[in-house]
Amino acid sequence: MSTVNLILSDIDGTLLTSEHTIDSELKATLTQTKHPFVLASARSPKGMFPIVEELGLKDNPIVCYNGALIIKKNDKAYDILSQHALIKNDIYVLLEKIESQFPDVSVSLYSHDEWLIEKDDYWVQQEADITKQKPTKTDFKTFLAEPMTQVHKLLLISDAKEINELLLTLKAMSFEDFSCYLSKDNYLEITTNSVSKENALKEIAAYYHVPIEETMAIGDNYNDILMIQLAGVGVAMGNAPEDVKLASDWITSDNNHNGLSRAINQCFK
Repeated sequence: MSTVNLILSDIDGTLLTSEHTIDSELKATLTQTKHPFVLASARSPKGMFPIVEELGLKDNPIVCYNGALIIKKNDKAYDILSQHALIKNDIYVLLEKIESQFPDVSVSLYSHDEWLIEKDDYWVQQEADITKQKPTKTDFKTFLAEPMTQVHKLLLISDAKEINELLLTLKAMSFEDFSCYLSKDNYLEITTNSVSKENALKEIAAYYHVPIEETMAIGDNYNDILMIQLAGVGVAMGNAPEDVKLASDWITSDNNHNGLSRAINQCFK
């Protein structure tokens, strides 16, 4: 097995069980692991901070919004290491398309550590329960009209059929700098083209001065595939879809049976 000096890990479906609790063996495993362990997720900073605190990872970078915002906590809030904001005109075009053709799709807008919504609905409540966050209601157009505002990600949620129809519609449209991908079968994430966990792995490896071939990446879903393929050691969770497993070097246990901890322990035997 390749030498590993840096680990990049997904959160939901990887570090967290299906009950949204942290892998019970992970804290002890990380205590024995001397190499940096970095979290990479589609979550916002606020959605990641409780996990960072519980695992004692405050000194490590945090990859938010799949790499659209990479930060490091400080005593007051956080320092920005890198960020990639969406072009506002692309956001306006997207919102108009959803309003006219997909009015039942739940839309969340993420700016730095803010989670913004225009209306509360079933999907917003479900996401709030998962992330332990509370969104702020606002008028999107008013928010976007402020010249200094930045949007790092949009999250579109509905049933899987409607989200796939929306995905096909957006792919047929023209945008300036816009990427859309499924993080779950009914979760459509919107970021700039430069944002991916693959690119985040490159940025984190450069931050630690670790060659890519000495990195390990672990994940469970489609947005983890490029990161898993790039890493020196790419590991898929046992609960991952078949396409993710095929992209990996090997497969660990699922997220309800300490798959993340077991993968790390296996790597450092």
